Amino acid sequence: MLVDDVSGPGRPSPPGSFEADPTVAELCLALFGALRALARAGSGRPAAREILRRHRLAPRHAATLAYLALSGPMGVSALAARLGVARTTASLLVAELAEAGLVDRREDVDDHRRTMVAVSQDSRSEVRQTIEARLAPLRRAAERLGPARVAELTAGLVVLAEELGGESCGGTRVETL
Repeated sequence: MLVDDVSGPGRPSPPGSFEADPTVAELCLALFGALRALARAGSGRPAAREILRRHRLAPRHAATLAYLALSGPMGVSALAARLGVARTTASLLVAELAEAGLVDRREDVDDHRRTMVAVSQDSRSEVRQTIEARLAPLRRAAERLGPARVAELTAGLVVLAEELGGESCGGTRVETL
């Protein structure tokens, strides 16, 4: 919902500007700030860049590896849904990570048609260290917020993701590993 008067009663609005509902505007600006900070934090992590460089992988592989490391083993279809990509794209990412020795693929014992994927035993320590370094700011923020506020923030982010339909926000891409 847009509000017509940007500058308050009796003051003209700057040409070409508008003001969103104040609550929505505050949420949007906070989200933009958080995304910028997250992107800056990601660009300065040599350990994550080193894993990708050494295995000749792209940043999209980092997101796949992070999901697997944080969520545990999962099927390729579930991974595709989490990443917001087609199953064929997820299969390709998994194949490239498996070729690099970073993930293992195995047949699901309960459903032989399904392939389960997990961070490989050989790379688990390196991946864990890299992710723990990236999670340090989130850990500090969670400590400052406390469990109840973290639960509220998490629930809010889930709602936001549902409303965005898994689409990128403003074309911003954020490396997650």
